[in-house]
Amino acid sequence: MRSLSTFVTMLLASPLLVSAGMYSKDSGVTMLDDKAFRALMKEEKTSLVAFVAPWCGHCKNLTPEYSKAAKSLAPLVPFYAVDCDEQKNKQLCGEQGIKGFPTVKSFPRGGKGVPHDYQGERKAKPIADWAGQEVPNKVESVGKDTELTKWTTKSPSIPRLLLLNSQTKLPLLWRVLSNTFKDKAAFSVTRNKDKISSLVSSFNLSVEVGDKSKIVYWAPGETEPKVYEGTLKFDPLSKFIKGLVEGSARTKEEL
Repeated sequence: MRSLSTFVTMLLASPLLVSAGMYSKDSGVTMLDDKAFRALMKEEKTSLVAFVAPWCGHCKNLTPEYSKAAKSLAPLVPFYAVDCDEQKNKQLCGEQGIKGFPTVKSFPRGGKGVPHDYQGERKAKPIADWAGQEVPNKVESVGKDTELTKWTTKSPSIPRLLLLNSQTKLPLLWRVLSNTFKDKAAFSVTRNKDKISSLVSSFNLSVEVGDKSKIVYWAPGETEPKVYEGTLKFDPLSKFIKGLVEGSARTKEEL
């Protein structure tokens, strides 16, 4: 016969009572308590938060779909969850107006903006699609030579990065970066292939115009653009742009 202490240990380890059991470390979702949530909201960064309860059947059904959506957007849009059944989180859940479980909210600008409730199907793809749409767009669209000149000379003291992209939809990566470096760097996009060719020719850039995206940038104070030679992924691009902002970025020619 099992001892009482063994029974209590098993009970406490049950995923029905331990919120961490709903989202494991490799789920792509981070569990937050009241303190961590409030710290997160100080950052002006788009994120999704699922307010859940471990006894809720719909929350359990959401778990694999929410996790799948989180992994598909990592590291561009972070996904979180709050266990409203925990006493230390009850005030927070009340402040957020949580009346049913699960409730998924987006915080497009952290605590500075108005959160939005997700009303769609509780499946990975629609959740991920909605999350991407919630990221504010701070990217300017430039096409004509006059528009490009105006854009590059508007804020010459900060880095300016132009995405050459012939696709109709602006990549989420570019929108996220424009928010990450808000007021520290300027971001724009040119989509028309003819305009891209004209731009490449006018600046004598060694860029092959095709379906793949390319990035042209102007370092602070510079009037001649250069081509970004790195990987078009969030981490290396963030590191490079941070270097431009701080004046420590090195081009391929300087390495």
